[in-house]
Parts: sequence; structure tokens; C-alpha cells
Amino acid sequence: MTGATPHLTTHLSAQERSEGVRNYLRHAWWNGFGINLLNVNIISLLAISYGATNLQLGYLSSVFHLSGIVLVFLPRLLRGANIRDVFFYAWALRGLVAFLYAGLFFVSGQIAVVLIMVVYSAFAVFRSVGIPMQPLLQKRIVRPSEEGRLVSQLHVRLSATQLLSQVVGFALLSLETLIGTGVLILIPLLGAGSNTVGSFYISRIPSRDRVEYRRGQNVVVLFGEAMRHAERSRVLIMHWLGISVLIVYAFGIAFLRREVGMPANMVFLYTIAVALAAIVASNFMRPFADRIGSKPLVTITYTMLTVTALVWVVLPPTLPWAVYYALGFVCYFFLRLELLLVSRLVIRSLPGENRIGYTSMMHFFAAITALVVGMLAGALADLGLALPQISVHQYSFTFALAALLCIAAVVSGIRLHDAGSMSIRETASIFLSVQNLRAFLDIYHLDASADPVRREASLLSLERSASQLATGEIRRRLRTPVPSERRRILRSLAGYPRPVLQPELIEEAQDRDSFSRLEAISALGSYRSQQTIAALREFAQESDPAVQAAALRALAAAGSAAELTAALQLAQRPDLAPWIRADAVAAVLGMDTSSSCIGLLFDFAPPDRGRRYRQAVMALFAERYRFEPDLADCFRRENEQRSRGFRSLLTETRRLALFDQSAAQLLEHYREQRHAELRSWCAAALQNATVPPPLDLLAVAVSSQTAPHSTEPQADDDTTLVMLYATYQCLKAAAA
Repeated sequence: MTGATPHLTTHLSAQERSEGVRNYLRHAWWNGFGINLLNVNIISLLAISYGATNLQLGYLSSVFHLSGIVLVFLPRLLRGANIRDVFFYAWALRGLVAFLYAGLFFVSGQIAVVLIMVVYSAFAVFRSVGIPMQPLLQKRIVRPSEEGRLVSQLHVRLSATQLLSQVVGFALLSLETLIGTGVLILIPLLGAGSNTVGSFYISRIPSRDRVEYRRGQNVVVLFGEAMRHAERSRVLIMHWLGISVLIVYAFGIAFLRREVGMPANMVFLYTIAVALAAIVASNFMRPFADRIGSKPLVTITYTMLTVTALVWVVLPPTLPWAVYYALGFVCYFFLRLELLLVSRLVIRSLPGENRIGYTSMMHFFAAITALVVGMLAGALADLGLALPQISVHQYSFTFALAALLCIAAVVSGIRLHDAGSMSIRETASIFLSVQNLRAFLDIYHLDASADPVRREASLLSLERSASQLATGEIRRRLRTPVPSERRRILRSLAGYPRPVLQPELIEEAQDRDSFSRLEAISALGSYRSQQTIAALREFAQESDPAVQAAALRALAAAGSAAELTAALQLAQRPDLAPWIRADAVAAVLGMDTSSSCIGLLFDFAPPDRGRRYRQAVMALFAERYRFEPDLADCFRRENEQRSRGFRSLLTETRRLALFDQSAAQLLEHYREQRHAELRSWCAAALQNATVPPPLDLLAVAVSSQTAPHSTEPQADDDTTLVMLYATYQCLKAAAA
């Protein structure tokens, strides 16, 4: 086989994708600041100030999309050009042509309106040339699983800068009385400058994709092919309906200006509320888009838009302005959600080949739709003006059109196919349940956050959640090959049992080569089914003492005491590692329902063992038999400072007269390490006491203890402290 000359494909490396995302987000910042000073709301306000008619306003509302007609010629004219370069030049020219709004300083009346329409049309044409390149660049710079997150990031960045630009615009319009009427012209000029700066970041995005053109595949042919494709046809219909609804809702500006009588700066304040809604919607969608999918969210969103459109239909123009701001916020919250969700669907539905031709077709028919809807909305506004007796206000029929379009979108959304999407019922179960919503957000933060503290908090919250979503996520994480994460999940399943995951636990426990086998065996102790008990008994018969000890401890936790003899035999083997023997001791204590093993305290914690092991075993004994005070707390104090734990114990024992009378003597013996005298005192105290069973076995164990002989001085202290502790338990029981 001969070597071939290597060449790069259109796919980008991780470094190139990272660079692309970084520059795309920078472009989004400048573009977001500029576009809101150049959008249809501002241009409509500008046109209204020069006396534009409803039909002219309808044209302005639709021309943003109507200009897509130029896409008929785009693939053939730009064949072979780099899509990044096409995007860059289109956006740069889009910004430069907007500087022609400066001509409004020299004209007025209908001439000014015509100039606005011509400049805005040219602006929209250059946008239409660049916009088909946008989803292709986005698709290249992220992996499919990150598409929803990128779309949300972009819109958050766009919305935040749009909000900033609107605050600037509002401030300028508020100074109109000082600066003059020309301030409304300065706003789009400022936007043109920001747009031009933002276009240069496009040139830095890595891209090797080129515009494709296939002879014979014009927009009509591509439209026919798309309509025969079930999934793509529904996505396209949703896209065109979304544009139509957006065009109709743009008449809200005319309603506020002409019906409500708001001044220009207060209308601009309305657009700030709209921008805030967009930011909230983008942040709201970020956790949900990729995991829930677009279909259920789109259906719910259009249902809410139908309701809000009907509210606009009957809304009187005499209400407080805050009502219109609030309603605008709600409307544009759902409008932005719809745009984000459908954008995600459009990106996912792009064909593998001839993507430029496909997106050109999509925007061409969007242009036709926009023209029809824009003109129809303007005509309906004129009809509302002519028939005031059957309409609440001039734009009632226009917003009724929006409601009909939303209903059509709901029907289309129900029929939409979005692979991996949840059902509407599943989606509703998330939003209508606080527990499910919290679990869903925990899963999102666990996947999205790099902060270890945030991840730990999310994982802990998931482990405690009883929702099915949490169970599904824990099952998914059980499939990871990373031992540390598997162990963490298995330990959580012991503390927070999930019976539905019992088969996975048994399967893990049966795998002799699993790194986390012992954790799985231990976790089974929290599942008291017959299947679990049978599996644990099989594990307890294996030759590996670690497996035996873990299985016996789990059996004890599961409530089985039949293996007590086997656990005793294992716990008394001198050759076991400390942690294995500790498991065996725990098994004995768990199975000792009659407390017959209470006298084995010192046998299980011999002085030749390490201090930590002995303290742990002795504390286990005290906990199992519910002794008070807490022996573990006494050890903790003693480990902090010698004699502190002993003094704490003496304080608790002074409720008995014998201890109260001898407290000073006992403390002196302990401080001077006169352990033999302390042992003798304990034996003498128990000699004539009538200790009831089963604590009589513990009294015998204390009395039979020989003087400590460990080479570790601290071990002598521990033995002496526990002897006094055990003596107190026996005498307390005798006194009772």
C-alpha cells in the first residue's frame, strides 16, 4: 500500500473548535450591542416619527426576512467560497450600509420614510447573504451534544449586550429635549459602528467549509425534497411559523406609540423589558434544551404564546404602562424560547451535503412567508382602524393573526419528531414537581460545572433525591469505568437505597475482577430481599477473607443473624488485615441479637493491635450496645490532648457515688500512668456488684483483664479508659 498525501478535512480539531467558540462569542458581544440599535423596533420608531403608514410598517417588519429572496442566486454566485469569508464580508457590508441613515439629517416626510426603507432593505439583504453561513459555522465549532449549550451561550451574550445597548438608547432618547430630534438618528449610527467592529471577529473563526452548488438543485427542487422528508419538513414549518409570529408581534411597538400614546423613550424602555425577557429565557433554556429536547418545550411555548396573543387582542390601550411592560416581558420570554429551540432543531436537521443550498432554500421561503405575513398584518391593522366597533383597538385583528399562527405551530409541534426528546408528560412532570426539577438541575450542574465543590454538592443532592430522574442518572453513572466514581455511587446506594438498582448491584458484586466489588457487596446490606440475602450468602462462602467479611457485614445489615458463628470464627483469625477484621467484628456485632458477644470487647481489640484499630473496634462496641456517654467522643478528646477524654468520661460517671468519691484518685492514677492501680480499682468495684445479664459478661471481661503490657504507651491509656468506661456501664446497670 502506497502512502497518500495527508490533507485536512472540514472537521476541526479541539483547539480549533475552542478558538472558534471564543471568537464567535466575541462577535456575539459586539453584534448584540449593535443589532438592538438597528433592529425593527428602532427602525419602526424612526419611520413612525416621519409618518410611516401601517403598510409601510408591515413592510419594515417583514423585510428583515423578505430579503432572503436573494438566496435564490447565492449558491451559484458564491460557489467555492469559504463560508467564514462570506459571513465576514456580508456582516461588514451590513454594518457599513447602515451608516447611510445619516442622510436622514437632510430629508423629511415620505422621502425620509423611503430612505429608511431602502437602507433597511439593503441592510437586510447583506444579512440574508451572511445568515445561512451562521448555522454551518456553529455546527463545526461544537460537538452535537454541546449544540444547545452553545446556542444558549450565544443568546445570553447577545441578550446581555442588547440590554446594554437599549439602556444607552433609552438614555439618548431621554435627552431628546436637550439634544434635539436628531438623537433618534444617532442610535442606528451607533449600532452600525458596533456591528462593523463585531464583523472582524468572524474572520478569526477557523473554517475549511466552502459553499457548495449542485446544478439542477434550485430552491424549488430543494423545497420539494425537504417537504418529502418527514422530519425536515416539520422543522421548516416550525421555523417559518416562528418568523411569522415574530413579525406580527413587532406591531406591539406601533400599538404602544399610536394607541397607548407612549413617547419614544418610554417605548424604548419597553424594548429593555423585551431584552431582559430574552436574557431570562436564554438562561432558563440552558439546562433543559439538550436533555429534554425541543419538541415538548416548543409545544408548551407556543401554547403560552397563543394565550398571550389573545390577551393582546382584547387589551385596552388605557391601562397603566406597567401592564404593557409586563405583558411584553412574558411574550418575548416565550418568543425567545421558541427561537432558541427551533434554532437547535434547524442546526440538527441540516443535511450532510449541500448545506448552503438547503439553508438558502429555507431563508428564501422564509422571505416569501415574511412578505405575506407582514403585508397581511399591516392590512389587518388598517382593517381594525376602519372597524372600531368590532375591535378593541387598531391592532386587535393583527394580534388575532398571531394567535392563529401560534395554534398552527402547536399542531406542528405535536407532530414534530425530535430524536431523544422527552414526552410532554415527562416534561410536565419535571416542571410541576419541585423534587424532579431540583434533580434535573443537579444533573445539569453535575455535567456542566467544572467547580469540584459545585459538582460535589450536586452529586450529594442527587444521592438523596428519591425522584426517578435521580435514579436514572445514578444508573448512568454506575456504568462509568472510573473506579473512584463507581465507588462513590455504590457507597451512596448503601446510605440511600434504590431497590430498582438492586440487579446492577448484584451484577457488580458478582464480578470478581471489579475494582469496586467490595463496595457493591457492602451496599447490598441495605437491600433486604431474598435475592440479596442469597447472593450475600454465596459471597460469604468464598475463600477471600475480605469478600467474606464484607458479605457477612452486609448480611448483618440486612437483618440476617444465621451466620453469627461464621462471623465469630472470621473475627478471631489472627492473620487478617485490620480492615478485614474490623468488617468481621462489625458483622458479629450486627448479628448478636442476644448480646451474647458483649464480653468479647477486649478480645476483639487486643493490645498488640494499632491504636486506631483498637479505638475503632471499641467505639463500634459502645455504639452497638447503646452505651452512654459516646465512647467515640471520649477518644476524640483524648486524641486531641491526653487526659481530656478521661476527664470528660469522669464527669459523666460522677452520677454514681462510687465514681464521684474516687474521681480525684482515678484522675491522678491516669495522669501518672499507674494503669495497674486503675485496673485493680475497676475489678474491686465490680467484685461485689450484682450486674444483670448480659452486662455480667462484660463485668467478667473487665475483671479478667491483666495489666496492660503494650509497648505503645497510648494503647495502655486506651485500654485503661475503656476498662473504666465498661465498669461504669456495668455499675450503672446494677444500680438501675
